[in-house]
Amino acid sequence: MQAGRLEEALSEIRKTLVMQPRDPWALFHEGTGLLAMNRTREAMLATRRGLDQDPNSADLRHLLGRVWLKLGNHAEAANAFEQAMRLAPAMAEPVLDFAELQINARKTAEARNALTALLACEDLPAVQRARAEALMAR
Repeated sequence: MQAGRLEEALSEIRKTLVMQPRDPWALFHEGTGLLAMNRTREAMLATRRGLDQDPNSADLRHLLGRVWLKLGNHAEAANAFEQAMRLAPAMAEPVLDFAELQINARKTAEARNALTALLACEDLPAVQRARAEALMAR
């Protein structure tokens, strides 16, 4: 997937799913690949199947938010991002996606609260710190 060979990656992931159809890791990666290929409805199905197996997966909740966002349902996207944030407070990406969504909806107080907490983390990687700072400046 990282090399951009999405069809090939999806094929490999689906081989895993033939052997282990309920594997949340494989379903997460299937959903991620499908979303990257703009196969949003299929990505939703894979993500939902993954969440059926592991409802406490922050990665799957974050992916669900990204899928909802792509489908244009901002309220559901925000809800999924918030759930991911609660499940994994140290995970930066759901916070960043939530904050960007809130800023775009002109809900800057919610965005700033989330970003302030994230920026307080001393071990926040530089890429995420830069994105958080850029969002704070908007």
